[in-house]
Amino acid sequence: MGGVLGQTTFLDAAARNAEFALTKQTGNGWFADCAFEDANHPLLHTIAYTMQGLVGIGKITGCQEFIEAAARTANGLVHLMDNVGYIPGKIDRDFCPAADWCCLTGSAQTSIVWSQLAALKENARFAGAADLANRYLMARHDVSSPSPYIRGGLAGSWPVWGGYERFTVLNWATKFFADALLARACSAPRSIEPKVAQALSTLSPQRKGPKC
Repeated sequence: MGGVLGQTTFLDAAARNAEFALTKQTGNGWFADCAFEDANHPLLHTIAYTMQGLVGIGKITGCQEFIEAAARTANGLVHLMDNVGYIPGKIDRDFCPAADWCCLTGSAQTSIVWSQLAALKENARFAGAADLANRYLMARHDVSSPSPYIRGGLAGSWPVWGGYERFTVLNWATKFFADALLARACSAPRSIEPKVAQALSTLSPQRKGPKC
């Protein structure tokens, strides 16, 4: 709003908010108090919201520190993702899995951030990570249900009985999924399929995330 209206007061407030968020970030990219309920095991959803905010404010204000802070978290999530695109739905302060299910909403948001950073930093590794996460999401996007209430939607968790919005198809999960696909289509550098493995070279074929 500050950018559209030319209101420096709003921009200053946004920057102060981002600066406060940075005081909560640890060296490994994790954010303290970044949760709806359990501050020690925040959802990927809320971590991704924080990254999105930092990237957005960084782009508007021109503050590279905010973008680098988001990149620190985004890089940790690349390491946390397994070879099929699964990211744990909760993450502890050691940046280790704190859930055995995926928060699809948070995965879509993380994919958006990876695509944004791929363009901002010309980083093919982030582009490859976004591709892999999007493939995971597409495999769980319902396109065949005879029910119009389910078809085309995305659940909150995978499996659907996971801890985030259990047994629920979410409009915001579906919205972030669409945003993730659009962000990838518009971002650069493009990660062509054969290059995905190279961009994610730190993930071995058998890797299932860090051993914590």
